[in-house]
Amino acid sequence: WLLSGEIAGGLEGMYGMHFLSRSFKKVLRRIQCTTVFKDMLRRKEIRRLAFRRGCWVFMPRVVPVVLGGFGYFALTSECEPFNHQERQTVNLFRKAKQSVVHVTTVSRQHSLFSRNGELVAASGSGFVWDDNGHIVTNYHVLKHSGKVRVTLPDGKICEANVIGKDDKSDLAVLQVLSDRNRSLRPLPLANSDKVEVGQNCYALGYPFGLDMTLTAGLVSAVGREMEGKPSIYDSIVTDAALNQGSSGGPLIDSQGRLIAINTAIITPSGGWAGVGYAISSNYAQRVVKDLIRHGRVMRPNLGVSLAADHVLKYLGAEGALVVHVIRGMPAQKAGFEGSYQINNRRTILGDIIVEIDGHPIKSSKDVFKTLMDLKVGEVAKFKLMKIKNINSNHVTKTYRTVEVELR
Repeated sequence: WLLSGEIAGGLEGMYGMHFLSRSFKKVLRRIQCTTVFKDMLRRKEIRRLAFRRGCWVFMPRVVPVVLGGFGYFALTSECEPFNHQERQTVNLFRKAKQSVVHVTTVSRQHSLFSRNGELVAASGSGFVWDDNGHIVTNYHVLKHSGKVRVTLPDGKICEANVIGKDDKSDLAVLQVLSDRNRSLRPLPLANSDKVEVGQNCYALGYPFGLDMTLTAGLVSAVGREMEGKPSIYDSIVTDAALNQGSSGGPLIDSQGRLIAINTAIITPSGGWAGVGYAISSNYAQRVVKDLIRHGRVMRPNLGVSLAADHVLKYLGAEGALVVHVIRGMPAQKAGFEGSYQINNRRTILGDIIVEIDGHPIKSSKDVFKTLMDLKVGEVAKFKLMKIKNINSNHVTKTYRTVEVELR
């Protein structure tokens, strides 16, 4: 039944019904009406007609099936320009680039090289934070900003307002002044506390003011304190190439989620040397939240300076050692004691913060992290430890708890 239908349909389309002889039409009718298809095929007239006229109908349909059955994987492997991993990276970039923008700051000054007296003062990268048109970038990109312009993923240039910026965290928030902010696609956030050393990461941005660029690398370290920025206690180190203009761009994982914000590099020559610092997404969330609501970070100020963590490690202790207490600040009012020396020989250690509101403090980083979760005006309980007689064999430790009103 199927054989006769294929022959008739093919010959009708190729040559028209007038081409079919009466005998062949008769044979086809007999094939379609018979109940014993196998016996009909044995007849010479069927075999002759099927071979002479039917094969030209079947060949264009059978050959692709045969090739598909036996040579599909060989043909596709030779024709496909990407392997599986490359295809994933290409798709990742196509999706993530819809959330990355180019940030430029413009200053007004008289110049022979600018027609309207405007010159680009700084250039960097940024990314879409939410559906309200908020753009996150680095503070140092906007440090000497006049006008701020944002180039959207579709190429449109829009004016932007500075909603808030914070020097200590090196983060800033802009808002696009355009009706097209509804079409902006926010970048999904990942939990940076779950980022592991060795996992793949990808940096997007506009290095040197060029078009959007993607670089790939690995997570080299997590939970690092950024060089020269002790208040940025939670950063991710990567070997994905970062250059001037990459600042403020996103560092994403293999699923296209934000894990950090590209911020700085360490280099002896000024060029890329394989060590890039990026602010973790969890740290950025705390800062950006305040910048959007208040225009600044509502960070409680304790009023102390802390020693480097290796000092206490040398003594076999954990916590945050108070070096200096600022007069008039909450710590001084609560009775904190700093460190000092007697006759430039004997060192008297100050208080060591070991606990804040029940949260254990093992390093100075934990102090900054815990204070970020507290609000101005709250009263926090600090557990302090005092180590005495460190220069003798009779070292003593005493503990006390004080209440501090943060401001």
